[in-house]
Amino acid sequence: MKTFRGILDLQVDSMLGALKVQQDRRCREIEGAANRKAEQLLAESRDRVRKRLHKAVVEERQRRETALLDARHRIETAERRKIQRHYRKFLHDASPMLGAELERRWRDDASRRSWCETIVAEAADRFSGGAWTVEHPGGWSGDDTTWLERAFAVRGLGQPALREDASIAAGLRIRLGPACLDATSDGLMADIAAVQGQLLAAWERQMPHREDADD
Repeated sequence: MKTFRGILDLQVDSMLGALKVQQDRRCREIEGAANRKAEQLLAESRDRVRKRLHKAVVEERQRRETALLDARHRIETAERRKIQRHYRKFLHDASPMLGAELERRWRDDASRRSWCETIVAEAADRFSGGAWTVEHPGGWSGDDTTWLERAFAVRGLGQPALREDASIAAGLRIRLGPACLDATSDGLMADIAAVQGQLLAAWERQMPHREDADD
């Protein structure tokens, strides 16, 4: 009986030992799995934090870039409005000044002759043959008639009929039948949009000097 009980105790001890070994191994497996899971969770957490931080940095950069672009746009808009105000003032001041300048040049003998030479040359290029009529302002002299007729002659054009027009302040109006080339001051200023475009182009070439003066 004692022998049987000793064998039974030995079997129980063996089973308990095996269970303990199995339990220890299982504990180590659970602990390892828990550690791996913890490391995974930590890695995922760090990755989420890194992504959130990256997103925050990108959003902040975009916000600053947007703010910078908005500020630049506002500055450029303000500058364009400033330039437009300069344009309007320039045109307002320059348009009447241009009419006065044309009349001043017409009163100068050399400028008047150059003006007439230019318009006669243009008329010769545009029209041909027929009877020419030249309308001129008051104050027309014999010398004016002499070199005007010479300007027609050297281009092979017939001598023009001269007619005074008191409404002309400066310049000439050349007619050939129904065709008319109006180089009077009023005629030159008639297409004010084109004139203003030329004035603006001239003004823009001097813009740096105007802006330096403003600053």
